[in-house]
Amino acid sequence: MKKYIFIILAAILTLSFSCKEDCPCDCGLPQYPCGDKVIILPYSSSNTRSDNFTITGAQIIGDSLRVDIASSGCAGSTWKVCLFDSGAVMESYPEQRLLWLTLENREACDAVPTRSFAFDIAPLQIQSDKIYLNLQGWNEKLLYDY
Repeated sequence: MKKYIFIILAAILTLSFSCKEDCPCDCGLPQYPCGDKVIILPYSSSNTRSDNFTITGAQIIGDSLRVDIASSGCAGSTWKVCLFDSGAVMESYPEQRLLWLTLENREACDAVPTRSFAFDIAPLQIQSDKIYLNLQGWNEKLLYDY
């Protein structure tokens, strides 16, 4: 029995220390993988942090949302950005969804670089053929027509 407990503990320790650059960023929230996919998570003001960047552009191209972000940093090459959706669909015509971004930025420079990020938004499709996406920090509704 002790042998199995030791093996399980050794495996857990090995996995917990093997994480390098490919680990999910926390994006200010419990471990969610950053990347090009939208993460559906119930919205609350406690899980949004958008004061450390500015959205300078946003557009939908096919099934992708392209977002341009400016923030302080050296070059922005280490930034990790997550796109979240509240999971709720607001009743209107067309219907609407609430999206927000988080940025993990550990760069400490005085420059203000801008980077573009693209996210697959196909999982946000509903039964109708279009939906408005309301991106927190962007003043225009984005019409996703699919």
